[in-house]
Amino acid sequence: MWEDLLSNVLKERLPCRLGEVELDGILCSPDGIEMEEHGPILSEYKVVWSSSNRNPADNWKWMAQVKGYCKVLELDKVKMYILYLNGDWKGGGPQYKGFMIEFSQLEIDENWEMLTNHARSKGWVK
Repeated sequence: MWEDLLSNVLKERLPCRLGEVELDGILCSPDGIEMEEHGPILSEYKVVWSSSNRNPADNWKWMAQVKGYCKVLELDKVKMYILYLNGDWKGGGPQYKGFMIEFSQLEIDENWEMLTNHARSKGWVK
């Protein structure tokens, strides 16, 4: 629902919502690509119960996911739109925050190597 809402609200800024994309036998489903002044960037939407005090860059799973999407799409930046349902857990209610994260090509490539090695070890890809 959050993805649909943001897609409708941001439809003028999001030139496309992507379907599944594939690289090295691994399927990815990025939320979208957004055009910025210096070119396209990945857009990723999240709805979470965790505290808004946490930096998304510290969430290993999210970073593995978006770095993988960056590899497949040949991008190096992600804008994350996060709705924290419980805000900061101090009683203030839901909070929305946006984050821009940029990765080096080395970070992206090392992450992709880790993902593909894991997929191979599980027999998911050759």
